[in-house]
Amino acid sequence: LRLGDLLDSGKLRIGIIASRSYGKGIDAAIKKHTGKPIVVTVPSSNYPVAKLLKLANQDEYDIVPGYSVELRYLTREVALKEKDFVFLTVAEEPPLIPTYVGCSKTEFSNRVIEAVNKIISDEQVRREDLAAYRSWLDDETAARYERLHKRAIATK
Repeated sequence: LRLGDLLDSGKLRIGIIASRSYGKGIDAAIKKHTGKPIVVTVPSSNYPVAKLLKLANQDEYDIVPGYSVELRYLTREVALKEKDFVFLTVAEEPPLIPTYVGCSKTEFSNRVIEAVNKIISDEQVRREDLAAYRSWLDDETAARYERLHKRAIATK
């Protein structure tokens, strides 16, 4: 999905959370249309994406940006049917987004980072993590993720 082109068409409304970043490409596409009726901003609160999903389900807007696993989890959390939604990748974003753990620079934080590094270096933990992540994806998205993940590991 080319989000910029879709928003340029003016045919669909997008619901976003106030002050949230969705990634450089998505943010740029939304910023171009901020202030126009096709961009509906919802105040931040607990489970804001769940609120967006509910409103999308009630035809308040047509598009809700977010990470696939986040949207699928919240769809289930608010008792909506995943089959009523279409989950698409956005062309303006990279195919894989690296995840990092960060802490302030303190002695305690250093111990946290060391513990995290030790845990994620365990092959069994990585397999279980991948399986848990995959369980939140539909088969097509999971297969795509696995291909991209293998390619990323091979290039390291």
